[in-house]
Amino acid sequence: MAVAGITGEPFDLTAAYSVLARALSEGREILILTRSEIEKLAYTDELVQLLERKRAQLAVFGHNITCTTMVESGSAGPGSGRPR
Repeated sequence: MAVAGITGEPFDLTAAYSVLARALSEGREILILTRSEIEKLAYTDELVQLLERKRAQLAVFGHNITCTTMVESGSAGPGSGRPR
């Protein structure tokens, strides 16, 4: 869980982003949950849906942490070709 996301710069793969990029390139699956995402959960089913959505994003973007981060932060806007 990350209180407000993870540290570092996604485009430069610094700090936590470099650790995640390396782990993902080794075939590991890592799902990052923020405090606000967890605080919104009222039922176990919602947690399952959140984890499934994040895992699907990981499957779509593979080890490209930059794309995953942009989707999570809402940077993928209309016409960007990226799912929201």
